[in-house]
Amino acid sequence: MLGKKYVNEDTDSEGYIVNCVYIQEQLEIEQELYLHIMLDTNTQQPVVIYSKHGGMSLERIQRLHPTEVFYLHVDFI
Repeated sequence: MLGKKYVNEDTDSEGYIVNCVYIQEQLEIEQELYLHIMLDTNTQQPVVIYSKHGGMSLERIQRLHPTEVFYLHVDFI
């Protein structure tokens, strides 16, 4: 893997060259969740995006579980 090109659904078609690999102890994971907080450029307010399906990109979650991605718009007023 070191020194080779890595391409997946989260990279562009060019991918990138792997320069280092991080290895850590494997842990028992009971459940993975998805949580993201970002600025909604239309309302200029934060939006929380969450799903009970984690461990993958939001695009993949939306493709596999489109009805299980939730958006919570935060209104400061």
